[in-house]
Amino acid sequence: MVKTFTPFVPITVTEAALGAKIEVPTIDGRSLLRVPPGTNSGQKLRCGKRRPSLRRPGHRGDQYVELQVVVPKPVDERVRELLHELARLVPEDPRKDSLNVPRPRVRALLLR
Repeated sequence: MVKTFTPFVPITVTEAALGAKIEVPTIDGRSLLRVPPGTNSGQKLRCGKRRPSLRRPGHRGDQYVELQVVVPKPVDERVRELLHELARLVPEDPRKDSLNVPRPRVRALLLR
């Protein structure tokens, strides 16, 4: 069995929304990684051929990192206002599809 190591890398909300180039840890040190705009927390990105392959000694395998979006705390009134303004400008509901599960299906899932 081959085990993989996927480090968690924290990113800011603005880096996730707008995209960024960030430094990430790799087995050989640090590497630059391009975070595409609209990246979600939990998304895994490939760093490239960085880690030694356990299946083929002498070869390199792909290394991945899992991104975790760190949500800012509204430390002052200005930050709170900006977050409310963002909510008004982009009225998304990330739960809308998860709330539309038919009742019998939910009951079947709960009874498993």
